[in-house]
Formats: sequence, structure tokens, C-alpha cells
Amino acid sequence: MEQVLRLRLHLFPHTERAALRVAGFRAMWLGASVSLIGSQVSILALPTLLVLSLGTGALEVSLVGAAQYCALVLAMVRAGVVADRRDPRLVMVLSDAARALAVLSIVIVTIFGHVSTLQVILVALVVGAGQAFFNTVYSAVLPRLLDAQGLIAGNSLFAQSQYFAICVGPPLAGWLIHLIGGGMAVAVDAATFVFSGACVLRLGERALPAVVRSQPKVGTQSMESDRISAVRFVWRTTELRLVALTAATGNLGNMMVQGIYLVFVYRTLHLSADFVGIAFGAAGIAGIFGARLAGPAMRRLGTGPALLVSTVLAGASWLAVFTPGVPPFVAVGIAATVISLTIPLFGVVQAALRQKITPAELQGRAAAGVGFISLSSVPIGFLTGGLIGEFAAPRYAILAGSLVAMSSGTWCVPLLSRLHRAGKSDAENAALAGESVV
Repeated sequence: MEQVLRLRLHLFPHTERAALRVAGFRAMWLGASVSLIGSQVSILALPTLLVLSLGTGALEVSLVGAAQYCALVLAMVRAGVVADRRDPRLVMVLSDAARALAVLSIVIVTIFGHVSTLQVILVALVVGAGQAFFNTVYSAVLPRLLDAQGLIAGNSLFAQSQYFAICVGPPLAGWLIHLIGGGMAVAVDAATFVFSGACVLRLGERALPAVVRSQPKVGTQSMESDRISAVRFVWRTTELRLVALTAATGNLGNMMVQGIYLVFVYRTLHLSADFVGIAFGAAGIAGIFGARLAGPAMRRLGTGPALLVSTVLAGASWLAVFTPGVPPFVAVGIAATVISLTIPLFGVVQAALRQKITPAELQGRAAAGVGFISLSSVPIGFLTGGLIGEFAAPRYAILAGSLVAMSSGTWCVPLLSRLHRAGKSDAENAALAGESVV
């Protein structure tokens, strides 16, 4: 078994191999990676079930996405406090169990009755809340397991897993939908949640430690930090605030598109679920490269420019579906490829920045605060895109959403100068330190 593990580790760059040798990180990453594949099956299967089987409109399909992200956002602040105080293994296992049971309910109702839009919305609420707790704890635990270089590698590996799931999940979903229908296809998602929980459950406390908290003196900043809210902490930290606002604006525009995208693809471009699954899956390969580009992009461009370029290009990618003379299947593939390349690049860079400047005892709240601000616009984006798609046309929602997402780059402009000054200061301090040693 050890020889097999060594052989597989050689497939990864040096920094990623070092991260994967840490038992706690390796188990979390493996479980989350498998779970992400199942989630990609549901992401395609549930809207397909609503559109093709239940005949729901653009607004109702958007409501499902809005419900999931409403629960995600509302649960996230509480998840930040839980991540800093509770056993991470317990929180992640309970999150996986709740999501598995929720998704499994669709399979059971499909077998014995008829799935309703209301049930799909309720399942989306549970999945969103579970995702908030699992992802926040996952992000908060990483700095306890990995060093500074390992954090970039760990975030990159998780992003690569997300896009590997996009490579595998949608084609698998398209095949399962064709074979057994959308309602039964989500059984795969339930099974992967169980696998993820099992990976975490088998770890001991030493492999996945809770945060080490020193006893603060009365009146110290450490004692005050115990009470500080996630959002207040992020809002007071200029770099985190700008990153969160960039992500929030990008999410607003991108979700205006994503909420009605499959309606546009199925009803306007007349593509089948099989073709959509293949196009999305092929684009997932670009996501893996995007995640791996994060480290080189930070070194060559700098953190601020990498954030700016990635968020603007992500918003512009949706316009590819309007390229004249390009077959619909190719246009959808191009749009999916560009956004799959840029979104993980942005995600890895902002996560590394957040983890670098946040104290250990506030990692959970920092992750939750950035997540709360950045994802609070997602339900609004889903609903806005759904309303435009319902009362105007889906193509107008895509145009509007793309422009909004591209405008997110304006928040990166003040971030450029702040990070440049901080980098200059770090370099000067390092030089002074070197002189003092000599």
C-alpha cells in the first residue's frame, strides 16, 4: 500500500507531494475530492430533472440555486465560530451525514412517488447548510496542518479536485440521467458524502487537531478576538474586505448567468444532456490547470494582479456563447473552459492571502466572514437572473450577468497598491534581518 501511495505521489509537484504526506490533510482531501464528484452529478441532474421532467421555468430553477446559497450564507457565520471551537472531525462528519440523508430522500421519493419542486428546494437548503460547515472547517484546519508553502499547495489541490470533479461528474451525470433519470442519478452524490465522512471519521485527534488556544489575559486583544464576529473581523481588515467585495460582485454576475444557463442551453441552443455533460466535463481539465497556475501567477504577476485578471476574465467568458458562426456545442465548451480556468485561479490566490494574514485562532471566522460577504450576493444573482430570464429572455440575463461579473475587477484596483506596499515592506524587513545576522 505504501509503495502504491509513493508511486501516485510522484504524479504531483514537489510542494503538493509534501502536503499529501500529511495524514490529516490527505484524508480530508481524498474524502472531499470524491464527494465533489457526487456533487457535480447532482448539479446537472437536479436542474435537468426540473426542466425536462417537471417542466419548471427559469424562475423556479433559479429558486433552487438561491435556496442552497441562502442556507450556505446564513449558516456560514455560525460555522466560523464552530470551526474555531469544536472538534473538526465531528463537524465534518455530521455535515456529510446531513447532506447524504437529504439527497437520499430524492431517490426514495423517486422510487415510491413523484419528486416536487418544493422537495428539491428543501434538499438544497440542507445541502447548502452542510456545505457551509464542512468547507469552513476544512479551510480553518489547513493552517494547523500545513506550512506557508503547503497552504498554497493544499488550496491548489482542493481546487484541482473541484475541476477534476467537473471533468468526471457531468459526463457521468449525463450518462446516468439517460440511463436511470435525474431523480435516481443523485444516489451517487449520497454515496460520496458517506465516503467523505468515513475518511474523516477514521482519523485520530493527532492527525486532525483542534485549534490550540492560549489562555488570554483579561483585557488583551486575544480575549477580545474571542468575541469578535466573522464579518466585523473581515470588514476591519482592508485586504480581506476588498477580496470579499471582489468575490461578491463576481458571484452576483456569474450567478445571474448560472441560474438560467441550462434553460438557455436546453431551450435556446437545443443541446442534449449528453452533450452538455461532455462540454462541462472537458472544461474541467482547464480548471485543474487554473488551480496549478495559482502559485506561478502569484510569483510572476503578484497577488493583486492575479486576482484582477482572473475575476475579469471569468465574467467575460460567458459572452462566448454569442460568438457568431460558432456551433452551440463549441461555444458552450469555450465559455466553460475559460471560466473553469479563471475561477480556481482566483479562489486559490484569495485563500492563500486570507490564510497568510489571519491569526491562527481566527482562521475559521476569517473563512466564514469572507464566505459570508462573498456568497451573500449569490441568491440575489440567482433571483435576478431568473427574473430577467422569465420576463425578458435568458440571453439578456447572460449579457447583464457577464457585465456585472467583469466589473468586480474595480475592487482589485486599491488592493494592488496595498499589496505592493506590503510586499515591499516585507522585502525590506527581510533585508534588515539578513544584515543583523551578518
